[in-house]
Amino acid sequence: MSTRNASRFVCSSLLTAACVLASAVVARGLEPVPSSSPTCASRDLQFVILLEQHGDAQDVAADRLADAFFTALQARAACAEGRAAEAIMIYDSIAFRPAQQAERRDQ
Repeated sequence: MSTRNASRFVCSSLLTAACVLASAVVARGLEPVPSSSPTCASRDLQFVILLEQHGDAQDVAADRLADAFFTALQARAACAEGRAAEAIMIYDSIAFRPAQQAERRDQ
């Protein structure tokens, strides 16, 4: 085999390997994502509506809204992992206290 043919063979082999690897990566990314339960979806929608309402009304301190959002992310993760009952408990732990009430309790 000449040097030129050997070079083509190596390039062809590398290209084939790269295509196979790329196909595997794409196929891995297209695996179906487990769907969350309807209960999780409903509870998340309730949370998002409340978050928007309190954000628009500006009746809850911004840091409390941020805390609520990050707590909801934990609930979403639990839902995605199939732990719906735990997720609902996390959602239920989120409290939107009005800013003035929160200030009085924090003093």
